[in-house]
Amino acid sequence: MLLRWRGAAAVLLLAGVVSALIPDNIYQCYKDENYELFNRANRQGMSIDQLIGLIEKLEHSSQAQNMSPQRITASLMRRFRYDGIIDQNVNSEMSSYLEPYTVIQPENSKYQMMTRLVQLANANFPDEAFTLEERCTMHWMLSHSVNETEREDENDYCARSFRRRRRRRRAARRYNSRSSSSGSSAKTAGGFVSGNVVEEDASSCPLELGVIYSPYGTVAAGSLIAGLAAGLSEQDVSVEDTVGADTLTMQSLSDQQRRLQINNIWATTIAGDIAQTALHYEGGGQNNNAPQVIGPTGYWNCTYCPHEYNMPDSDAISALTNAEIYGGIDGYLLGSQIYRWSKQTGFRLSSLLRMYYSPDGVSYDRQFRACDRLTNFLNGDLVNQDTLKTQAVNFGFAYYSADLGRMPMLNQDSLDEAMDTLMTNVIEQLNDFAGKSMTDDGPGCKNVPAQGATPDEPTCSTKADVVAVFDPSVSGIGAQAQKIFLSELALALDVGWNKSYMHLVSGEDGAVLLDKWNYTNKARLACDIQRVDVPDGQYDLVATLYRLMTYYADMLDQEANDGASRSNTQVLLLMRFGSGFSNSDEDITTMLNNLCEVFPDINIMTVSDSQGAFSNIQQAMDRRQFLADNMFASESSQRATRETLVPEVITNMCNAPSRFVYPACHTDDPMFTNVNEGNHEYTYYVEPNKVTYLRVGPQQFFSSNDLKIQFESVYGPLQVCLSRTDPQAPVDADDAQCVSTESSQSSQVEFELGTPCSEDQMNDDCPPLYFSIQQNPEKTSAVSVCTDDECPFPDSIQFTITHENMRCNSASGATLSLLLLGAAAALRRLFG
Repeated sequence: MLLRWRGAAAVLLLAGVVSALIPDNIYQCYKDENYELFNRANRQGMSIDQLIGLIEKLEHSSQAQNMSPQRITASLMRRFRYDGIIDQNVNSEMSSYLEPYTVIQPENSKYQMMTRLVQLANANFPDEAFTLEERCTMHWMLSHSVNETEREDENDYCARSFRRRRRRRRAARRYNSRSSSSGSSAKTAGGFVSGNVVEEDASSCPLELGVIYSPYGTVAAGSLIAGLAAGLSEQDVSVEDTVGADTLTMQSLSDQQRRLQINNIWATTIAGDIAQTALHYEGGGQNNNAPQVIGPTGYWNCTYCPHEYNMPDSDAISALTNAEIYGGIDGYLLGSQIYRWSKQTGFRLSSLLRMYYSPDGVSYDRQFRACDRLTNFLNGDLVNQDTLKTQAVNFGFAYYSADLGRMPMLNQDSLDEAMDTLMTNVIEQLNDFAGKSMTDDGPGCKNVPAQGATPDEPTCSTKADVVAVFDPSVSGIGAQAQKIFLSELALALDVGWNKSYMHLVSGEDGAVLLDKWNYTNKARLACDIQRVDVPDGQYDLVATLYRLMTYYADMLDQEANDGASRSNTQVLLLMRFGSGFSNSDEDITTMLNNLCEVFPDINIMTVSDSQGAFSNIQQAMDRRQFLADNMFASESSQRATRETLVPEVITNMCNAPSRFVYPACHTDDPMFTNVNEGNHEYTYYVEPNKVTYLRVGPQQFFSSNDLKIQFESVYGPLQVCLSRTDPQAPVDADDAQCVSTESSQSSQVEFELGTPCSEDQMNDDCPPLYFSIQQNPEKTSAVSVCTDDECPFPDSIQFTITHENMRCNSASGATLSLLLLGAAAALRRLFG
């Protein structure tokens, strides 16, 4: 058993495994006082969404306002990455004096060399920008190791086909060693002690740590961020300086070998991985127990909250897993280009990662996307194979020298030739792997359009505020089905900064389960949904709607106080997975009708485990408030939820227009005497091949005369269509009016609407104004780089809406929130 003495000056070490003192700021994530935090079952999701979400939070924080992309990537490496940490004693109870963590030496020695290759000076991370949980999550995502220790709960997590009779293993079997096993302990260079290797039970499904889930393949995140950090501070470093001039084993290299130059982008990514793999693989190549050179891939506990990545078998684990290959290639491809891209005004690291790990790719150069990583790796113009081998060889000398005690026996008289042969063999196998795996980058790549392909029709893009009502009348499978659906929905909805939000309430009484304002990271929301405690109870939808009237009233008041000019699409999502409601359909219908009458911008959606769960309610109501017929899960599997139900919900939600809000309509100034209409603007962004829908309700303009609405675009030309009948305002609508801006510079179009509501119309009879906005499909080449701080992507177009002579109806002059609260009070007396 290898244990770390807490607070001790000395450390206990064995051959191949080093129980180095973990830095204090990292050790916080392993203290027994933080057990609930580092417990494997409680950890946040390890995913590309999590990584992007945390980086985005850092970019928006006041503590990081002056941090450049180079400083962000370097500080992430310096503060959070520490390779090689494993749970060495996961099946034993922790003592108050010992901690069951240790460090695998080969992993850690390679990491220590990389810190000398990336400029980390003045790269201090502002710890206050993250919570302790977020800091530990970032550490776990960036710090790579493979833990082969058996776990007590393996039968619950290991795939059935990989469960097998308990086997014995040698510590650090992933790396071969030629160290002495005489039974004595001897001090070696660097203060390490070598001796007998502890025999332990081997896991049937070892955990690969420091990897993150993405729909486009699992990635070693440390290699990815290291490549970005190196690319933003590219430099060549000699072998001698990479190892450290004071390292005793440097005497094994010639002066010429010591002076060889190592490029930090190559070394911190794929070339460094190749060198490590070649040396350790060759070290075991003379016996039947040698690990395979490449692979394998593993499997996650789930995709909506992926926090454990299980490998199929200890014997199949190489020194270069699929996740390391993907992370190394991604790190090099992005690292080799990022310096050029970062010169663009408004460049953000989070946007770059979001583009690369998407079907569209990086807008600066569309050939760079995760689904094409292996194609790009085999593209000699992007990855020069001769340079790859040279850099792998050069780093191989450094790694061989720094870790000589655990390296294979190589002939010193022909060391150059031996190193060249080792690297060539691994590169050939890697190229063979890439050629055979190009169509299998990950499940998200299977339906991705070809590189550069343009869809026939733009896809909708909208931001939604979703209030989801959880059915509390069911537990077990029914409750878990709701949680899986909501987690998958949160990920697909793109919850985040200035994007969509999700608010979860109990159907028993409307009590808040998860508050939308606590979540700007969709990965965290998806995990917390799985862990939220939903008390069992009756499904009292009437009581829940009472409470939601207060919620919507508060929202309207907040919009008025903030002077908000726009609002996300408002969606009320009702779920039913149990036997039914404790209220009658008539009472529920009355409540919903009153809510919709006072707040006409609300859109109702229903999801259940059976087709007819909401039929009576939908038939009794005005169907305009429902975005679609009841949607239901025909299968209870996670895959059916992710691939069928969630896309259907997202499509219907996406087609619902966002809200235009005129703040003057929600004040106590019905004559508009204190309103400066020229100060009211609605600003938004639209991406290529996307269309945004906007609804201006009649309550915003009912009393208008000579109404004019202007659209001004910046960074590219727009196409804007208006309809009074079709919420999507398509070009071919019977009443469509479409106009386009032409210039890539600031350009404006105007709609002259006169008197949009006639005198004999009531507010409910006057149709809304529906707008569709997209980049001008005839002028795609005219789009310039969007440099505004709020631009989601560099090829987004900003548009601003202004208006003249907009006047609300008389009812809108009163605060709508008071009407909502009044309606709630009246209904409470009615049903009381």
